[in-house]
Amino acid sequence: MPTDVVIVSGARTPIATAYKGSLTGVDAWALSEVAMGAAVERSGVPVELIEDIGWGESMQGGGNVGRYAANQLGMSNLPGVATQRWCASGMAGTQWIAASIAAGMIDAGIGGGVESMSTAPATSKMGEMWLPAANLETEDAPPFNTAKGVGDNAARLGGVSREEADAWAYRSHMNAVRAIDEGRFKNEIVPVPLADGAEFSVDEHPRRTSSLEKLASLGLLNPFDEGATTTAGNASGLNDAAAALVLTSRDFAEAHGLTPLAVIRGWASVSLTPAETGLSPAHAIRK
Repeated sequence: MPTDVVIVSGARTPIATAYKGSLTGVDAWALSEVAMGAAVERSGVPVELIEDIGWGESMQGGGNVGRYAANQLGMSNLPGVATQRWCASGMAGTQWIAASIAAGMIDAGIGGGVESMSTAPATSKMGEMWLPAANLETEDAPPFNTAKGVGDNAARLGGVSREEADAWAYRSHMNAVRAIDEGRFKNEIVPVPLADGAEFSVDEHPRRTSSLEKLASLGLLNPFDEGATTTAGNASGLNDAAAALVLTSRDFAEAHGLTPLAVIRGWASVSLTPAETGLSPAHAIRK
């Protein structure tokens, strides 16, 4: 029988706005160290009993970031694995650890991920953002199209109008602002020390001054695409942050007097075609 997997602690950095926010000078390695260190400290799990790390790093291209952070935290014995599944990279890393525990291969591990878009390696070609690839000049290099309305195809397929997208974006930001003001994130956030001696401790991306009128006034990211709906106001944000979980088997938690926060019962991963997930039709099929 598979072993029950439990989450015994978690921590995250505040979420910063990329390129112009509070964490533009803090790279993915430093963010990982902050989140991972706090999660381990909060867990009560002796560091010598943690056996592996699954760490998502979708845009880094800089090696095993999770292992680097663990080494800085005095856990240099951990091998670590870097996972890349775009927006679900951190989830994939956590699944790696959960699967290892469920199979009885390890008893305790760290799952999570990081993104520092402000410092991630990237280059540009013909007005588009491209991620590092083996050879950026070949047709095999997959484009990550941010300049032409990521999400427009998905919105069309889902029947989502511009007005509905704006309304959802407004609701999302207002909910986040209210949660911040009510202190709902304080227990999960660990402050990030900055070079000037200050600390960054509150999510800065939610737009307090947003309104449906302001959202409606924004131009389309892809004005030449008939039926486009995506704007800078209703698209997903570009951010810098890291988050970590400590997972153990239920037996391990009970033996060490740990109180589980949640039980991981299972997971599944699915996908759609490139055109259905946001890339423009020209990139959905390569000749």
